[in-house]
Amino acid sequence: MAQPRSLQASCPFRQGPHWLRLGLAPSLLHVELEAASTGERWRGDFDAAAIEELTLRTGNFKHFGIFCSMLEAALLQVLHLQALSFSPPCGAPPPPPPRPFRALRELRLGGRGPDAGSGVTDWLLRRLLRAAPRLRTLDLSGCARITPGALLELPAELELLWLGLPGGAEQLPRLSRGSAALTHRWRRSLRDLDLSARSFEEQDLAQAMAALGPDAPLRALNLASTKVSARGLSVLLRSCPALSFLELSGCRRLPRGTKRAHRGRREVRRCLRVMAGLAPDEEAANEGAANEGAANEEATNEGASNEEIPNEKPPNEKPPNEGAPNEKPPSEGAPNEETPNEKPPNEENTNMELDQ
Repeated sequence: MAQPRSLQASCPFRQGPHWLRLGLAPSLLHVELEAASTGERWRGDFDAAAIEELTLRTGNFKHFGIFCSMLEAALLQVLHLQALSFSPPCGAPPPPPPRPFRALRELRLGGRGPDAGSGVTDWLLRRLLRAAPRLRTLDLSGCARITPGALLELPAELELLWLGLPGGAEQLPRLSRGSAALTHRWRRSLRDLDLSARSFEEQDLAQAMAALGPDAPLRALNLASTKVSARGLSVLLRSCPALSFLELSGCRRLPRGTKRAHRGRREVRRCLRVMAGLAPDEEAANEGAANEGAANEEATNEGASNEEIPNEKPPNEKPPNEGAPNEKPPSEGAPNEETPNEKPPNEENTNMELDQ
């Protein structure tokens, strides 16, 4: 702790999120707490004697330097250093590297202003992240001087990488290659990638899209104002099934109607089908036909089951005429069923006897 340092972290308390800012000096600790929702602030300065007395009363005595180092390590899971300028020391030997941020999970060095991140260089990035294996979020928006070579040296498995430049920002040095190496390096972990306004060439961006590989977890991709082509984007139709946001505003080499932000998986896949030269609504039509066929088959099966029910008779059901008290079953010799032209068998003999 030879030189003063400033830290800022977002801390969730019971009353809501708060910003905690620390000023670490060789013999003074400055603490500032701000409520993110209301803007209320609390400030306090503690010298080395006060900190050591406080730790002694708690029964776990710590020297001031050790206490500040422990506090720094506990808070540096998230580090925000936007709108700050850094440069290597001139005319003096470089200072020793800072303590490794082994617990750091999120680092934001960029910003939205035209000069945001202008002082962030590869030298600073290497010093901060030389030993940060748990880093998952890296925001370098507006940091035009960061090169892919420095990023590839990071030991972390990044999930969010923002390298976009604001409109009109000039990238120095101008880089034409390197995006393919970045996507290949984090193809299995990257979920959000921003390369907007970067000067990568068309072929390099096409290789970057192809390097993502099958079943990539990428969900958001910002390629606004880049040289990406329709052929390069078409490979995402199969390699990125989870892609739900695609920003293509200002991409001059793309077909009309696609140079905008596409939100939702269905809209993104429809755009990618256009890039691949396929019918945009073919998937929706096939899906609708499949659903309609399934509905018709279900209706047919239901109708067939309904037709079989009336023809079935319970096994113990009796015929309607069986067992009726006033009705008798017809017999073969019943007189009512004799034809009128039939005569009794002895009628002819009776007539002969009368004649005699």
